[in-house]
Amino acid sequence: MNAFKITTSILFALFLLSCDGNDQQNQFEKSERNWQVLKNQNDESYRYQVSTSSWTGYSSITTITVIDGLVTKRAFESYNLKDDGGKELVYSYVEEGEEIGADDNGADPLTLDMLYDVCKDEYLTVDQKSNTIYFTEFDNGLVKSCGYVPENCVDDCFFGFNLKIIEWLE
Repeated sequence: MNAFKITTSILFALFLLSCDGNDQQNQFEKSERNWQVLKNQNDESYRYQVSTSSWTGYSSITTITVIDGLVTKRAFESYNLKDDGGKELVYSYVEEGEEIGADDNGADPLTLDMLYDVCKDEYLTVDQKSNTIYFTEFDNGLVKSCGYVPENCVDDCFFGFNLKIIEWLE
């Protein structure tokens, strides 16, 4: 009887673990469908911000502007934390037109369609046994963060992206 209970418990636990991946995949697919509807309602014109931060006090914001489905502007600001708790601007730029992508700093100049593809193809597909995978959404169902952290990693180990905002342009 104890062997039956143990076997049943193990099978139930394996079932629950296998559902996590499916639930995450379902959450991603629902978010991506929601994105397709919203982008079409807003003529594929929007702005989003990718934020980074480090335990060292460094942080950055990259703002990507997309008009009619094309990246038209990328702006970047990076900061260090000051002793008084404030932020000090370290570096910034604004790229438009053919300049977009010239600077190596900041998030890549991608549309949200491209970010959804990167999320699906590069971050949600890593080995679940050796990584903790993250996919979160804003209140409107659009992707907020996507990525993973390798097991046993302590500092600045997130591989992926964190969006601060997504806003529609008129």
